[in-house]
Amino acid sequence: MNRLTFNTWVLRVAAAFALVWSVLRAVQQAITLDEADTYLWFAGREAKWIWYPFPNNHVLNTLLIWLSTHVFGTAALTVRLPALLGAVLYISVAYFL
Repeated sequence: MNRLTFNTWVLRVAAAFALVWSVLRAVQQAITLDEADTYLWFAGREAKWIWYPFPNNHVLNTLLIWLSTHVFGTAALTVRLPALLGAVLYISVAYFL
């Protein structure tokens, strides 16, 4: 079994810190105007509004917000769940690169 090098250990700690920090911020901070607009105009309505062509409507994000809020209910964390999943994906890819 290979021992973890110091650099690998530091990268793992940094990745874990970034993930924990992202979740804590998502829970603690108030919803921003942009997040509220996305939810109220697109994700909080019928599914047909997810596809509405508008500059602020990011369809994939709106779809994922619609899904997460319909499955888990409306809360700051569930509105931000797609962004948190994006953070997990980004940090994981950056770590393995």
